[in-house]
Amino acid sequence: MTQERKSPGRASKYMNEAAVAGESGLEVYTVSHNLLLAHAEAIGVFRNNPKCKDGKIGIAHCPVWFEPFDMNCPDDKEACERAMEFMFGWEKITLIYLSTIQKAKGIFDFVGVNYYSAFYVKSIAEVDHNTPKWRSDARIEWRRHCDMDYEEKTKLSNLMDLQRTEYHKKHLQSIQQAIQEDGVEVEGYFAWSLLDNCE
Repeated sequence: MTQERKSPGRASKYMNEAAVAGESGLEVYTVSHNLLLAHAEAIGVFRNNPKCKDGKIGIAHCPVWFEPFDMNCPDDKEACERAMEFMFGWEKITLIYLSTIQKAKGIFDFVGVNYYSAFYVKSIAEVDHNTPKWRSDARIEWRRHCDMDYEEKTKLSNLMDLQRTEYHKKHLQSIQQAIQEDGVEVEGYFAWSLLDNCE
């Protein structure tokens, strides 16, 4: 196994010929399930530690956002809903279940969301059940669109970095909308910089 592959490099052969072991259609769920159980166990230790009396503990997700590939296609709209449920829904249900277990009362004080990108999704009518994987379970195909040609932008626009400043402006506006209209308790918004992964 080379250093370039994600540890421990487990996958089905149809996903990665170099993998020595793994079941791509099963282990993604097993790992996620066990991570949530481990979180519940850690909560119990945290809550019972006198040194953590006034501390807060939460959980952070790294989801992907989805939009229908074709806004006029009912199947793609439904695929988008499925994609969101596969990304958020089943983990949310598990967290709610864990919060009903006595040892996991107060399962989190806050929820963090790390997000980096979004995809268009197209519905897949038929899947190959001999090669199961997360995306085929949801019957979706991820697609990327590139609507902007950087070479066509003016030099001034490139220097002013309008695309990224607009990105943050819209996100802050959406956060304000979530607070004012939906009553979401937002305690922070952090923008990662170039050096944040260099620590």
